[in-house]
This record gives sequence, C-alpha cells and structure tokens, in this order.
Amino acid sequence: MRKWFKISMSSAVPLVIGILITMGISDVFGQDLISSYRIEGNIRYDAAKLLEWSGIREGSPVNQQILSAANKKMVHALQVRGYLFARIDSTVISPKNDRQQVAVTWYLVEGPLVKLGNVHIITDSLAVEELENRFDFREGDTYESERIESQLRSIAAYYASVGYPLARITVTNTSIRIEEAETFIDLNVSVNGGERIRIGKIQVRGNRVTRNKVILRELGVEPGDIFDNEQINTIPSRLNRLGYFSNVAAVRILSALGGKADLLIELEDGNATTFDGVVGYIPPDRNRPGNEGFFTGLINLNFKNIFGTGRKFEVFWRKQDRFSEEFNLFYEEPWIFDYPVNLGMGLQRIVRDTTYIERAYRLHSTLRLSANFNGFVNLKRTDVFPDSVASSDLRMTINTITDTEIGVSYDTRDHPVNPRSGLRYMASFSYGLKKNNGPAYLLAEDSLAVRENIRRLKINLSYYQPLWQNQVLSFDYHGSHLESNRNQLQLSDHIWFGGFGTLRGYREDQFHGTSVSWVNIEYRFLVGKNSRVFVFNDWGYYQYKEKATLQKEVLRGFGVGIRFDSPLGVMGVDYGFGKGDSFSTGKIHFGLINKF
Repeated sequence: MRKWFKISMSSAVPLVIGILITMGISDVFGQDLISSYRIEGNIRYDAAKLLEWSGIREGSPVNQQILSAANKKMVHALQVRGYLFARIDSTVISPKNDRQQVAVTWYLVEGPLVKLGNVHIITDSLAVEELENRFDFREGDTYESERIESQLRSIAAYYASVGYPLARITVTNTSIRIEEAETFIDLNVSVNGGERIRIGKIQVRGNRVTRNKVILRELGVEPGDIFDNEQINTIPSRLNRLGYFSNVAAVRILSALGGKADLLIELEDGNATTFDGVVGYIPPDRNRPGNEGFFTGLINLNFKNIFGTGRKFEVFWRKQDRFSEEFNLFYEEPWIFDYPVNLGMGLQRIVRDTTYIERAYRLHSTLRLSANFNGFVNLKRTDVFPDSVASSDLRMTINTITDTEIGVSYDTRDHPVNPRSGLRYMASFSYGLKKNNGPAYLLAEDSLAVRENIRRLKINLSYYQPLWQNQVLSFDYHGSHLESNRNQLQLSDHIWFGGFGTLRGYREDQFHGTSVSWVNIEYRFLVGKNSRVFVFNDWGYYQYKEKATLQKEVLRGFGVGIRFDSPLGVMGVDYGFGKGDSFSTGKIHFGLINKF
C-alpha cells in the first residue's frame, strides 16, 4: 500500500535549508584540527615564526591540500631569506586520543645560508662602474631574491631616466660555489640599453583656450632633451597644479624610431576663472534702539588664465563685521621674456574695526628653479593710519614699513583642489624698515624710536597621505614669528588668524599675535574630482606682549565639512565648534566657487 506525503512549499524551504546547514556542519566538523605541532630541523628560525609564515595555527583544520599549501609558503619564506635549498622532507600527522585532534610534525631541511658572491655586469651602454655603484648589495651579503629583483628594477628605472626607456635587464647565468664552508651564488647580469632616446616632437591635443606655447613651456622638457621617464611621468601633475585644466591624461609615446620618441599630451581646458561669493546679513539688535542691521560678505574674483596666456588677475573683498573691511587687487605676468620668471603687482586696503586703516603696495617675483621648486621675492610698502582713539588708547603710531621678503616653495601635489597625495612647503624670511611718523605726543610719552627694524619668519607645510581607496589624511601647519629690534610692536604689526581657512569654529580674524601657529587635520572621503566630505580637528596658538604682560592661548576647533559640485560651482560648508561651544553655538563657514 503506497503512502503519499504532501509537503507544501512553506515547509519545504526550511527543510532544504536545514539539510544544507547540516551538510556544512558535518563538513567542517569532519576535518581534523591541529592541537599541537612540532618542527624538526629548524636552526635559524623558531617553530612559531615558521608556522606564522605557513599561514596555519593551532586549532586550524588540516588536510592534505592545506598542508601542501602551508609547506610551500614555509619553504618560500626561507628561500627568499637566503636558504635557497630549504625543503620539507616529510610531514607526519599523528592522531590524538581526543576525537578529531591531531599533532603535526614537520621534518625540515634548512640547508646552507647562501650568500651573494661575484656579480658580473655586462652592458652595451653605461659604464659598468656606474651600475655597480647603484647595486646596493656587496659580496658576502645574504642572498635575498626579492631585494635583488628590486635592485634590478631600480637599475632599469635609472636607465629609463637617462635616455634608455627600452632597456632590458636579465640574469643570464647563476652558479653556486662553496668556499671555506660558506655557500655563495655568483650572478651574471646582462644590461641591454639599446639606442639612446631623445625627445622628438611634442604634440598637444584637446586645448581649446590655453595656447600651445603656454602648455609646452610648463612641461620641463623640450625636443632634443634626453628621454627621462621620471620627468615625463611628472608632466600631468605639473599641468594639473596650474589650475587651467579639468583633465590631463598620462603622456603617451607615439613612436620611438630613429633615436627619438614623439610624445602626445591629451588634456581638457577647465574653467580657470573662479568666483567665490558669500553674503550675510546681521539684523538689528532689538536690545539696542537705533542699532541698524548690516551686511557681511566675501567676493573673490580670480582669473588664472586670461585669454589662454597664463596671466592672472585677482580681486578680493571681504567685510567681516560692521566696522572691518579688506580689499585686494593683484596682477601677474608670467614668463617674462620667455624666462621662467613671473612678475606681479598688487595693492591692499584694510579697515580694522575702525581703529586703523592700512594700505599696502607690493611687487612680487617668482623664479622657477626646478619642476617642483620655486624661489620668490616680495617688495612691500605699508602705510598705517590709526584714528585718534587708537593712538591715545591703543598707543598706535602713524607709520610706514618697507620690507623685503625672500622665500622658497616646494610642491608635489597631484591636484591643486582635491589632492590625493603630495607635499607642499613654503618658508620665507622678511626684513622691514619701519618709520614711526607720529603723533608727536605719543612718540614722546612712550619714548618710541622713530626708526626700527622688523623681522618675520613664516613656514607653511601641507602633507597629503592616501590611506584606503578614496580616503586621504590631510595635515596642514602654518607658523609665523615677528620681532623688532626695539621691542615696540603694535597692533597693526600683528599676524591675524581665525575662521575659514585657518582656525574653524571661530570668527574671521578673531585672534592675533606676534607669534602664531595653527594646525588643520582632516580625514577626507573623496567622492569626486572636486568633491569630498571630511571631519576636521584644528589647533591654534598665539602670543604677544601687552605692556609688560605676556598674552598667550592654545585654541582648538573641530567639526565636519563638505565640498561638492553643484550647478553653481563647487560649494563648501564647514560646521565647526570652538572652545566652549555647544551644538547651538557652533560656527557655519560657507563658500562658493563658481567657475565659468
């Protein structure tokens, strides 16, 4: 008599899953587990280190396939450390009383430690002595195959940097010899450099605005130069740092015939004109009758590549509060008489809380010393006009400062807006002659010298370290120190900082001092070429003397920020907390970079 069992789908699914789980469990628990191990024959390295190299440990499941892979890893680890003849003679698995518990014993033959013997280099191009000097190993060193291969790659890179990008380096022969109970390996290395290559034609493709001449002069190479692969590889980052282009591809070699390599540079013009705009309104204070509201804001118009010539023109205006204002103009002419020298001029006007007005005029010159290294000189004249209250209460003089600043800068960033890696460094020293012009009563009452010397040291350092995919750690340090031979520095001489770009979580230019520094640390998540989100931690410090008292303070800020592309351009918002801030008293820093 037949019996039919009817199983619904709802009951079948758990049944199938249960069967699969049971099969998986039985498969895992059906394997033996290593409860103890022993290695016989090891002399140089202990058993724990050898087991670590094998990739297994106590409690690991074991079978023939797992043991075979572990043996290969153990032997390979010994061989790359100079034991070229190391081998596993046998592996014994001994069952224990406990169910599925086994002891594993490896019988290892280390063999002799092999040392590097004679290295005979045969080359058809560069001098043998020059290559031997670049070989980091010496006779008698432990033979480490991975380090030897790294050395050969380094020699190939050197060949590519001196005109032999197609060089082939091979080990043509190896021989083992035993001398005084020591084992040596002798190498014969063949270096075939081939024909020395020079740069032929350089083609530029994709530029609609920027002139070919402007691009070619920024490359650092020109037709007829010896082919330098390292120099060629830096071309995209050098062009990106100009800020003219939205994309620069890796340089392509079109042909390498007749001892010449023709290069192709493909790029796309970006929007090299930027407009930063921020506008705010502070309403009237109801507790102060007659008090009127006022606007604050920032406008920064920057033409980086006028008519595709590389000329620059900047207009900057900022109003932080009701009584403070700043205005700047700057123009720069690049490559004077086709030399890597840029000349610029600018003017500046600052109104500081109605206490004084400052006017400055400057000449700026930059000299390119190498691909990433520049020198610069600034000549500046500054006139300061305090009001009568500032002169009497803050003891500020009407004065004129003429100073000269000399500095150097170094930049290896891969992108100017959203770098993934690189370093940017700037250091400068300035020396100024200050003349105090009055008021006469102030000079007499405070016994102020009419003439004094002012010195300033400034250091900026930015470092970008890529971590995981699209994650970057950014570190910025800025420091300045100011001193006078007469010890009579006044408020207008001080260095001001605070707010967006310096110390977030505080008002713009909230702090000042004769010695100031700040650090910005950001953990960035890059979500696009110009976009990122990040968390930041800022630290600041200032000090100055007020009469006979030293004023100093350590400040901190933290928060989150975002930079993102929008139809209006690249927008930026930072929300920062200063010392003592709560969530409701944090500062919002907002910016817009509109490219057109």
